[in-house]
Amino acid sequence: MLAHRAPARVLARPSASSPARRASSRALRATPTDGASTFSLLPANAADGLNRYRLVLGPLFALGGALHVPDLFGAGLIARACEATSFDGMPTFARGITALWALGGPATAAGMFAGARWADVGVVVIASTEIIAGVDFTAVIAPVEIPGPIVAAQCVNLAALIALRAWETAEARERDDVDQR
Repeated sequence: MLAHRAPARVLARPSASSPARRASSRALRATPTDGASTFSLLPANAADGLNRYRLVLGPLFALGGALHVPDLFGAGLIARACEATSFDGMPTFARGITALWALGGPATAAGMFAGARWADVGVVVIASTEIIAGVDFTAVIAPVEIPGPIVAAQCVNLAALIALRAWETAEARERDDVDQR
């Protein structure tokens, strides 16, 4: 006689329509030109590179936004650094950067997960703001400080985006040249 066993519990999987699942499937969808089906650290083409970039940066921008939301209520890291108990108690420039991250971070992440080109604008605005504020406006944002590693990471972030978009443009021009022949 067989004993009845309870069905095994299945861990929750992201739905097929979740942004993270769509982004990861786009990143893995591109196939190498030689027909191999193995994963490569190097992207197969610019679209594959952009998908991988978005797959990494999307969650980071969502997390960055989530970390700054408490500052909107005077309860986050920046508010504590300013010794403020409310958003209004923070210096104007700090309020601007906080609002940019709290609202722009999740919006940019959503655009990245959707593969939207407008998300690049969010990346450029947020990264450039942090770089400029961290390098040129340290006195204006005091007592808040944007650490050097964050500034360096945003520089790499911008350079990667520019390089990937340049690669995409070069591929498009190459396709156009082939089509015109």
